Amino acid sequence: MSTTRNPPRKPSRRLPPTAQPPRRRGRPILLVPLALIVLAGAALVGVHYATDSGSSRPDTSSLKFVELAKSEFAGVPSTGNTIGSPNAPATIEEFGDLRCPVCRDFDANVVPDVVTKLVKTGKAKLVYHHWPILGENSLYAGRAAYAAAQQDKLWEYAQIVYFNQGDERDSWFDQSFARAVASAAGLNMTQFDQDFDQTSKVNAQSQATDTAATKLGLQGTPSLRISGKGGQPITITGSVPTYDQIAQAVDKVSAT
Repeated sequence: MSTTRNPPRKPSRRLPPTAQPPRRRGRPILLVPLALIVLAGAALVGVHYATDSGSSRPDTSSLKFVELAKSEFAGVPSTGNTIGSPNAPATIEEFGDLRCPVCRDFDANVVPDVVTKLVKTGKAKLVYHHWPILGENSLYAGRAAYAAAQQDKLWEYAQIVYFNQGDERDSWFDQSFARAVASAAGLNMTQFDQDFDQTSKVNAQSQATDTAATKLGLQGTPSLRISGKGGQPITITGSVPTYDQIAQAVDKVSAT
């Protein structure tokens, strides 16, 4: 593992070699009725897949639940790594790792409710910071996150990744997978490849994210920072954020 390119390692929801991804770990049994954004049957399939253990190597020839991921963010303004109205009174920043299995669960079970009830209603905008805490392969995944953000498709890209996530103990995030997801998300592949190779910019962004996370005292992924004009920023870290926690924090920081 490189000591110059890889950000300092932070505590994560890393699993022992023989363990399976946790089914509960501080969150309700079913946090989000995904039927709000897609047909009920497809939504339940998406939740089931997202909370199941990832296969060792994703099948790039047949990515799962692409339309489900697209439907979640349909009609939502998207710029760079941010979705939602730029004038929203609250900002929800997620620090996540595309290879983190608990981030996968959070983005499948909690984020849809956040998008439906807070982002689409104009109460908050949602920002994704890719924080590569799971080694070199997560840093590599950051290149794809950067490239997707250049085309204003990071959230959609990330959700497709999570629905097709491999085992975090393996280096499954390779160029073939990165490009397959980009194609599925409808990105311009020429531009994606060019941005994917901007390693100096990606490394600088990763270091800046790590510096910010360290300053905030974040304990792993996913962690949230919720801010607004009406109150002190609120940090949620050390446990999986719930929708209720997020909604209450948005109300507090938006109060005038």
